Amino acid sequence: MRKNLNDFVKPLTKLFSKDDNPDSPAKVQEDTAVTAPQQNNQTDAPKASDETLKSKTFSPVRIVNSDTVGNTIISEETEINGSIASRGNVSVNGKVNGNITSEANIKVTGSVEGDLQGKSVEILNGKVKGNIVSKTSVVVSEKSVVEGDIKCDRLDLNGSVSGDSLVNSSTSLGREAVIYGNITTQNLAIQEGAIINGAVKVNKQKAAEDDNKSGTDSSSSYSDIYLS
Repeated sequence: MRKNLNDFVKPLTKLFSKDDNPDSPAKVQEDTAVTAPQQNNQTDAPKASDETLKSKTFSPVRIVNSDTVGNTIISEETEINGSIASRGNVSVNGKVNGNITSEANIKVTGSVEGDLQGKSVEILNGKVKGNIVSKTSVVVSEKSVVEGDIKCDRLDLNGSVSGDSLVNSSTSLGREAVIYGNITTQNLAIQEGAIINGAVKVNKQKAAEDDNKSGTDSSSSYSDIYLS
C-alpha cells in the first residue's frame, strides 16, 4: 500500500516543479512575447526636435515664381529678398525686397522695396518704396506711404505719396492725402484737408498718355493749378 502511494505522489511533484521552473520553454516564450513590443515602440517612434520643425516652417525664400493661377500670400513674419512673378493675386503682409509683377491684383499691408506692376494695386496701411503701375486702379489708404511714381487709370489716395502721378481717368484725394509731386489726370476730386505740394494738370478731353501716343500737342487743353 505504501509503495502505491509513493508512485502516485512522485509524478505530481515533477509536474508542479516543471511549471515553477523559470528556465522552462513555456516561461521563456511568455516573457519574449511581452517585452518584444516594448522594444519596437522605443525604436519606431523617434521624437522630432524643435529645430527641425522651425527650419521647415521658416525656411528662407529668395525668388518666387508662380505659373499657376492662384493666390500668393507673404505672411507677416516672412521676408523675401528677390522678385515675385505671379499670374494670380499677390498679398504682401510681410516684407519684400524686390519687384512684384502680377497679372491679377496686388495688395500690400506690409512693406515692399521695389516696383509694383499689376492689374490693380492696393496699399492698405503699408509702405512701398518704388514705382507703381496698374492697368486699372491704385488705392493708397490712410497711414500708407508710397515713395515713387504712380501710373494707373484711377487713383484713390488718402495716404502719402512722394512722386509724380499719371492718371488716365479720375483721381480722388481724401482728407488725409498728402502729395509731394505732380498730378496729371482727366478728372480730379479733392476733399477738404488734402495737401498737394506740386503741379496739378487736368485734361478734360484726353489723358496725357493717349495724347503722347497720338503725337499731338495738347498742352493748351491743360489747366495748371499750383497748390501748396
